[in-house]
Amino acid sequence: MRKLYLGNGNKQFKFADTTTEIHLSALDNGSAATLSADAKVRIKNDSGYLLDVNAGIDNNHAVITSGQLAKLPTGGYLIELWDTVDGGTAIYPSDGFLTLQINENVTGISGGLVSSITVDDFVQQFSSLSEQLKQQVSDAVANGLKGDTGADGLSAYQVAVINGYQGSQTEWLTSLIGETGKKGEKGDPGKDFRIVKTFPSIAEMNGTGFSDGDFTMIASDVNDPDDGKLYVWNGTGFTYIADLSGSQGIKGDTGKTGDTGEKGDPGDQGLSAYQVAVNAGFSGSVDQWLASLVGPQGAMTTQDIQSVVTNMLSYKVLASGSDLFTLINNTGYTKHYCITTNAGASSLLNCPVKTPFALDIKTSSLANQPIGTTGNATYVYNVLELHPINSNSIWTAAISTDGQGNIIATPWKSLTAN
Repeated sequence: MRKLYLGNGNKQFKFADTTTEIHLSALDNGSAATLSADAKVRIKNDSGYLLDVNAGIDNNHAVITSGQLAKLPTGGYLIELWDTVDGGTAIYPSDGFLTLQINENVTGISGGLVSSITVDDFVQQFSSLSEQLKQQVSDAVANGLKGDTGADGLSAYQVAVINGYQGSQTEWLTSLIGETGKKGEKGDPGKDFRIVKTFPSIAEMNGTGFSDGDFTMIASDVNDPDDGKLYVWNGTGFTYIADLSGSQGIKGDTGKTGDTGEKGDPGDQGLSAYQVAVNAGFSGSVDQWLASLVGPQGAMTTQDIQSVVTNMLSYKVLASGSDLFTLINNTGYTKHYCITTNAGASSLLNCPVKTPFALDIKTSSLANQPIGTTGNATYVYNVLELHPINSNSIWTAAISTDGQGNIIATPWKSLTAN
């Protein structure tokens, strides 16, 4: 499809103006056409063909001047661009024409000076024109005026070509992509994990003695739903991080019943513990004595809490010969492993490297969720991230269990860290 556009916006000029340049931009199937020195501009009106003029080529635009059209009287004209291509003739545009307007100049109104009219004549003509305009506006408001459908607009690439761009649409799109930005600076090291203080409740938490990044924990009793909750100080208040209290452990299997022993001789009737207490000076009923035996629930110490967190964050050395695809993690938090020698790494099964590394096994399963067995369909899903020493590569894999407890492994894949 061939199209023709005005390259500099000049599509009209006044009669007797001989200096205006008219730039024409030709497109062939959306790309700029390469014009030859044989290009001509042909002009017609409602009466038929009138004139053709030779076009100059400037920056791949066909250029004619208003002086070449001096023979044409004022009025509207339709133009085409004809060019020789491979021994044939290419006509732009393929559909329709490009319009050109030659306007009257001040002397072209009647071929001489403008005639004068009287004030009364002017008032009469203006009044008649005013009434006519009022009627046209009234009709437009009552009936509404629907404009003609506008022509398809130019693409951004076509606008670029009209304004002098030379190249294909693919080259133009490539020119729009800027250079890759600079890599940002490395951030400051994070603060070491440390629990500065514990509080018996959330209501009693305060920031005295805390700095940004310091941790605190609620240490009350097992019946308190807030017990074991971890918070970090952000400079103005505490932000909740996680609940470290843990979930209820799995109940163990019932042991086998032992053999019945031989019946012993009856022993002497002994004193009950309550009677011993009374003999030792206790004063009160059996129920009161029993109630006195129950002490208050003990609170976790800071050392206890730090021991739990340290255990969660520490790295465990893998035993030689371990199979990495059997390290199922159903704890509810990330488990950390490492190997410190080449020989140790070489002994491992399903290991992608033969050098020391750190291994994180992340889980999306609930804490202490059992591995599935036949008739007990539960599932565990882990993601493994392996970081070799002195390398910017990261190895990833995944292991999961199906409803029967079978382990399904997704092979290792190497990534390169930025």
